[in-house]
Amino acid sequence: VTVGTGYDKTATKAFGTGTGSSSRFGERKEIIYKDTPVNYSWGWNFHEGIDRHTVNNDFDVAVADRLELQAQAFNKQHGKFISQSAGKSLEVTDYTADNVLKLFNELSKHFNNIEAIGTKKIKVCSDLYNAIVDHPLNTAAKHSTVNIDGNEVVKFKGFLVEEVPDELFQSTDCAYAYIAGVGKAFTGINTARTIESEDFDGVALQGAGKAGEFILKDNKKAVVKVSAGE
Repeated sequence: VTVGTGYDKTATKAFGTGTGSSSRFGERKEIIYKDTPVNYSWGWNFHEGIDRHTVNNDFDVAVADRLELQAQAFNKQHGKFISQSAGKSLEVTDYTADNVLKLFNELSKHFNNIEAIGTKKIKVCSDLYNAIVDHPLNTAAKHSTVNIDGNEVVKFKGFLVEEVPDELFQSTDCAYAYIAGVGKAFTGINTARTIESEDFDGVALQGAGKAGEFILKDNKKAVVKVSAGE
């Protein structure tokens, strides 16, 4: 049995002026996607204490609740990243039916003209979300998927709609539209732990780590932020 010393990645092996040049299709060109080094851009930490005698809640529930709230804090940072990364900005003066329709028509036109491929999504503030649910176009006659009883709308003008808390938007922003997966959010060097305390009857709840977000420059055109008029 003869074992090679490694996979030969020489450019001319099976590519370039190698065997592929004998093809009637012409010289074969190898396609390689390059890695882009990305740094962590911000750090996070928390240090809390939960005393069994003063927490006024089920102890385990309190621990789980605090960890969930810490996780939600990441969404604020992600909202800031999306706003800063937007390659296009639009404005809606108010949430009347005509202006909401105009906004979504502009969004649809933009994503069509940049030839975006993928699922179109939009995160919206509460007022804009309710305006979409109540929009006259959302009727059974037009086969819309609005549930008035549950105040739910799945899709509008080609965009998957998600209502998020107003505090997750930056400044006057009221919506972020984008292609799913166009950017990445990541965390690392993560620590989250509970430690029985010597100073009180309970645990110290601690966490620390680093995080960041990344989007290719060419992909920024597939991110649109919408601001609300004064």
